[in-house]
Amino acid sequence: VLDLVPGVWSESSGGVAGANIFVRGLPSSGDAPFVTMSINGAPIYGTESLSFFEQSSIFRIDETIASTEALRGGPSSVFSNGEAGLTTNFNLKKGTDQTLGKIKYSTTDYSQQRFDAVLSGPISKKFYYMVGGYVRTSPGIRNTEFNSEKGGQFTVQLTKVFDKGVINGFARFTNDHGQWILPMALATGNNLSTFSPLGNATRFRTLRINAQGDSAHFDFSKGRGWKGIISGLNFDYELGGGWTARDNLSYTSGQANTLGFVPNGSPMKVSDLTAKLGTGSIKTIGGKTLTSGFVQSYGYWVVQKQIESITNDISLTKNVDNHKITIGAYQSFWSSRDFWTLGNQVLVQNVANGDIIKGVSPDSVAGSWNYGLNEAGDSRMFAIYAGDSWQITDKIRLDLGARYDFFNLNFTLDHGAYPDGITDKTANLDGKDWAGTGAINYTVNKNFGVFARASKGNLFPNFDQVRDGDNYNLKSGQVFRGSGGNVLSVKGTVTPNLFNQYEAGVKIEQKFYSLFVTGFLNTVEIYDGDIGATRIAALLKTRSMGTEIDAGLSFNAFKVNLVGTFQTGEITSAPKAPETVGNKIWRQPNVQLRFAPSYDFQLSKSITASIRSEERRVGKECRSRWSPYH
Repeated sequence: VLDLVPGVWSESSGGVAGANIFVRGLPSSGDAPFVTMSINGAPIYGTESLSFFEQSSIFRIDETIASTEALRGGPSSVFSNGEAGLTTNFNLKKGTDQTLGKIKYSTTDYSQQRFDAVLSGPISKKFYYMVGGYVRTSPGIRNTEFNSEKGGQFTVQLTKVFDKGVINGFARFTNDHGQWILPMALATGNNLSTFSPLGNATRFRTLRINAQGDSAHFDFSKGRGWKGIISGLNFDYELGGGWTARDNLSYTSGQANTLGFVPNGSPMKVSDLTAKLGTGSIKTIGGKTLTSGFVQSYGYWVVQKQIESITNDISLTKNVDNHKITIGAYQSFWSSRDFWTLGNQVLVQNVANGDIIKGVSPDSVAGSWNYGLNEAGDSRMFAIYAGDSWQITDKIRLDLGARYDFFNLNFTLDHGAYPDGITDKTANLDGKDWAGTGAINYTVNKNFGVFARASKGNLFPNFDQVRDGDNYNLKSGQVFRGSGGNVLSVKGTVTPNLFNQYEAGVKIEQKFYSLFVTGFLNTVEIYDGDIGATRIAALLKTRSMGTEIDAGLSFNAFKVNLVGTFQTGEITSAPKAPETVGNKIWRQPNVQLRFAPSYDFQLSKSITASIRSEERRVGKECRSRWSPYH
């Protein structure tokens, strides 16, 4: 779905959950820190991304979805949660006076089996229902020797229609997980399209979980997934006198856990290892003798994340002459309670579903390490906003919007090689700032228009920035440090990361073709940090510019769509990593192209068919703020 949005780059990695989604001009190390997922107009979590979590991790598409909307930048920085990047809204199907149903079975060449169903209809006069969901199972596109892709989802929605409005409530229950697909070593003789290091020999592991020496048993078939509920209430009512009231409420609660088998360092030839150990061969726990091939260090990573979120967006809209005026208030609360144990390396035969090497320390191939934590954080946001869409003339429209945010965060952390029950860091932060947007649209004629827009957005620090030191802009307050300079506690007022975005473009809509061309310039402040990385976490200022193209050609049943993004950017300031100033922005391809032709035809009076294809090209990108293009 996201591949259809110009300027959005979704990496084909991570598995069913844990995507890396990037928005042009907003560099990040991974996950999706500038992407909000909404259901029926309500964000499903209070912040876009945390370590080992981004919002697509707790969202699954099925037959209960009626339509999808995507809005990138622009007015998004003012309304709802103030998203400076991409907001993707999924509207659920609603019941009607006609009872409708659908059942679908799907399978794949990697033995996936999935059953979807949806049913909707009337309960009584102007009162409707919709229920649906799916169940699925699969060993995965990378076979792990067990069903690593497994789960289901059930959604129910009730809708009551009044003479002047509608009220809608839904609940979405999900219990679904899949393998966490991670980078793999090249040139070791493995089939890269099917290789999975995890298998029956490495599926279970007992790990130490605290400094006191306690242990717990974990099943790594669970991978990365979501077990929880997302629910909401939507209200839309005409009050009279030109006033309309709207309210979108959401509540989310559940477990977004990650259990991964993570590569550590580079592989080593068995011959090099036996020479280093002074022996002729090595054995696996299963009894296999190895004299050739490769071995590699892998770590058992466990992240248990209990999340909760409440968001509510209420607004009033009034049409006055040539003005459409909106005023509103947005409020949210979100929390995360985490337990981690990372590292926990073992040495494994580097083949698909390889066994653990018996009696050989992983230190013989790559350094071992452990990191664990217990942490808890909660945060709140309250905002007021206003907007006006002013049709100055038949050809000129001016859109203006402003927002003021009030932010609060509380955080406590116990971490080290293993958590020991002693608090290592606390934080109590607050902040406030404004965001705004302005755009002018000029309609030359019914087929041709031009526009220009400027937006200022905000992003307040999340729990990761607090955990990783002092990677936030403290405006006032106190920071207490230990003897080694590490932050023990912080209390004060922060200034958010700033996002300035400028756009100008043309829109052409003709009978047989359409063409949208947009030029952009972004100057933004970005937090760059990543678990397990050697680079120090830092705040960086960046500047990027480029052009987007969205073109379409339609001739009877034949259609062609071309979406492209061309951009360049660099780091302009980095107080904690000054050596990176002037480097290219990272994880942002310099070119993205998607070419998609299609042809629709009729098989019979009641059966239609389509032939579709897609070619996708992605140019060079830097993998981190230090690396060159590749």
